[in-house]
Amino acid sequence: MENLKFVKEQLKGKKFFGGGKIGYIDVAFDWLNLASIIEEVAGVKLIDEDNFPWLKAWMELFSDVPVIKQSWPDQEKLIIKYQFVLKLESNQTSMSSAQEEVKLFRNWSSAYALRIVWALKIKGIEFHTIFEDLENKSPSLLHYNPVHKKVPVLVHNGKPICESLVVLEYIEETWKQNPLLPEDPLDKATARFWAKFNDDKLLPSIAVVFTTQGKEQEEVKVPVMENLKFVDEQLKGKKYFGGEKIGFLDIVFGWLANMASVVEEVAGVQLIDEENFPLLKAWMELFSDTPVIKESWPDREKLIIKYQLRREGYLASSVAK
Repeated sequence: MENLKFVKEQLKGKKFFGGGKIGYIDVAFDWLNLASIIEEVAGVKLIDEDNFPWLKAWMELFSDVPVIKQSWPDQEKLIIKYQFVLKLESNQTSMSSAQEEVKLFRNWSSAYALRIVWALKIKGIEFHTIFEDLENKSPSLLHYNPVHKKVPVLVHNGKPICESLVVLEYIEETWKQNPLLPEDPLDKATARFWAKFNDDKLLPSIAVVFTTQGKEQEEVKVPVMENLKFVDEQLKGKKYFGGEKIGFLDIVFGWLANMASVVEEVAGVQLIDEENFPLLKAWMELFSDTPVIKESWPDREKLIIKYQLRREGYLASSVAK
């Protein structure tokens, strides 16, 4: 409807697009006289006198010009043709949907699995979720991921893809809509570099802070702050890591928007504040409030309890040694 409004505005004060007589643009827009066929076959209203008075008047005027009128194909034949085309397209879509099976094996709290949830939702891909109890892994999970025996596992038409970064790349290559990675090869390589930085440097450094206390915790916090500074700098002049919209790197760093505060509360340590990391802090709030992200967060209270128990276990084993 927005596009039709642009067309309508070109007719202001004019009989034809070309002015007082039929011109180049009138010929280019001649197909609009098929609008009534599309409306009838598809059961949708596109062009009416209330919304598009000039365009409606032009269509009638243009259609009645003898040289145009004598060239129109038979309307009944056109309706039959497009009814057949619509039915064929509908059947192909149904067949495609029936053949497309997407399943995600995850557990309720995995930040790695959330990456896949977000990517599939952003791409608009329907999927079935299988929640795993990682203390009692299902035969299906062990079958699909016999090497690592971990979540997430994406199963597409019976074929498993494991490891979250690999799965993200697969999703990007398989479903082209709403691209997550930039087109430019250098930008793409840069995004992959920082994704690996997150998994290989940032996450492990924060895990060490989480499993220590006192003076030792203060010492191991130093590299965390250095790593977070690198991350903060990637947001200079940008709304998201991906630019103006959520992209691959936002999904990879997405865990920070929720889990950082959980780690801070459970471990009794301050990591990300507005003074030291203003860009990162602003991004965390923006990212968290995005509906497709917000609706997927695990229950915070359950996370707190889970990680309190985990931290107590780590500290107890450390003392025992």
